[in-house]
Amino acid sequence: MKKIFTLVLGVCLSIGASAQIGAVAPDFTVTDIDGNSHTLYEYLDDGKVVILDVSAVWCGPCWNFHQGHYLEELYHDIGQGGTNQAVILFYEGDANTDNASLSGNGGGSLGDWLDGTSYPFINESPLSLSMSVYAPEGFPTVNIINPADKKIVADVWNYTSTASIKDLVDDYFLLSTEANGELFSEVSVYPNPTQGATTLNISSAKDSKVSVEIVNLTGQTLLANNYNVVAGTNNIALDLSTLSAGQYIANIRDEENNITSVRVQLLD
Repeated sequence: MKKIFTLVLGVCLSIGASAQIGAVAPDFTVTDIDGNSHTLYEYLDDGKVVILDVSAVWCGPCWNFHQGHYLEELYHDIGQGGTNQAVILFYEGDANTDNASLSGNGGGSLGDWLDGTSYPFINESPLSLSMSVYAPEGFPTVNIINPADKKIVADVWNYTSTASIKDLVDDYFLLSTEANGELFSEVSVYPNPTQGATTLNISSAKDSKVSVEIVNLTGQTLLANNYNVVAGTNNIALDLSTLSAGQYIANIRDEENNITSVRVQLLD
């Protein structure tokens, strides 16, 4: 259950609810405790997924989620310490929290939040982020923000594994897909979303010829080319700049007519 602090009652109440899903995330520029600046819309305009954890050091559910190390693992996978397809930020939602409390020293802190954590921590007073948008139902609220329309599309505070969070990110942004059959072990597109130029990554079990077709959501083929792939990792440059912004599907067809598909999002 989440915890919400109310000034009227002066107590913590446990409730079950979700973030303001569907709301456009207001832009912000904040400075983390290491002095680095972060601007939301700059990240989104670069096509990056933003995962914003709004928590409080005294909040039990927040600490439990943090102790799962899900965001730390994502940081090293798709975040700033990995492929850089996502940006992961922690925002302290209680303006009365000092930096010592982040390290577990005072302020009712439940532990050392910085120990073993690589992603940026923002702790400011007064708060510049609107809690009515980013944590309307209390702490923790772990916002997933879509770069295509800048909307909050999910709150994953109660997810129980890194894989389940990444699967949700894949549902919206389709960073990769497990391939069907024995020829391809994995297919991914990066960057995705893209503004035109992107790379199709194919892990192949053997040398082969493939065709790559870019189709729209009605099944119309808009672009098609043939490529030779080798056993191992292959990087195929794609230019989608002639297409309009929207959702497309890249179909990779092998010599036996097996098809592996991955969705691609094209930004303005």
